[in-house]
Amino acid sequence: EPAAAATPTRGATTTAPTRAPGTAPPPSPSDDPNVLVDQLNGITLPVLPGWEKAQSKIDGLPTIQTRGTFDCPGDPGAFCHHATVTTRTPTRTDLKTAEALARHDIADAAEDAFGKDGLDRERYGGLVSHREARSASVVVAGRTGYLVRWSVRTGAGSGGYVESLAFPSSVGSESMILVRFAVDAGTGAPPLAVLDRITAGIRVLGGRENGGVGSSVAPPAP
Repeated sequence: EPAAAATPTRGATTTAPTRAPGTAPPPSPSDDPNVLVDQLNGITLPVLPGWEKAQSKIDGLPTIQTRGTFDCPGDPGAFCHHATVTTRTPTRTDLKTAEALARHDIADAAEDAFGKDGLDRERYGGLVSHREARSASVVVAGRTGYLVRWSVRTGAGSGGYVESLAFPSSVGSESMILVRFAVDAGTGAPPLAVLDRITAGIRVLGGRENGGVGSSVAPPAP
């Protein structure tokens, strides 16, 4: 924990730190092309090689995506990315555990990724079926969270995978944070291991690493 600030003695004066004229301010994490900053939830995500920060955020949410696009299999007039990751604050406040939140969110995550988009287009021909591919506790930014991953079959294309990851914030009221992953299974898509790499690289804004207070399981290897 950071050391408490020293209390000035009586008669002492304090001055705010100043920057020499003509010097640039220190870079902000949001300026780093290798880091996605979610200011609202106080976390950062790594932007891996072959990925980029989305210029147009999905629903206004912090988003990273694989570089390049392809014609969506169910709607050739639309463009899809092989994988996307978004962060958000849950709208449900009655789900108090990471597992309950992840299990509740996964169906919505699947629909958002492979069902109809905001323009009512079925980019993958709609969801046909799903099966749970993985569910587990995982350490995220020093806190124990929970992930649920589905394998989905779609009406067009090769289907893919979607994951809901929930974990408590390390700051403030420790409210829950949701991270949604979507990866298609077509040619050119990244391997599923990238989901665990991104999860292991999530940090508290300011630099805290995995394995801190509240952790109970080891983070996955990159």
